Amino acid sequence: MKKILVVTKCLKISLQIPGVAQFSFRGFYSGHKIRSIQIAHDSFEWEKDEEYVIYLCVIDVKKNCLQGKAIKVKKIRDFLMES
Repeated sequence: MKKILVVTKCLKISLQIPGVAQFSFRGFYSGHKIRSIQIAHDSFEWEKDEEYVIYLCVIDVKKNCLQGKAIKVKKIRDFLMES
């Protein structure tokens, strides 16, 4: 499975599947037009409207939505506070 790095904003958090969030994204991945990303993470609690840098493992692409599992997550504001 491919691993990629994305910078994105959390749009909503799934109530049906714990630990899964949907993110805003406009671009392409392996020739597929991507409009959103669904990301799962076992030990991280997503925050709506928060911006993240996410290293993830791509699982699938369905209907312009990239699905993946987060390997490492960091909030962008945490980067800014470190400076």
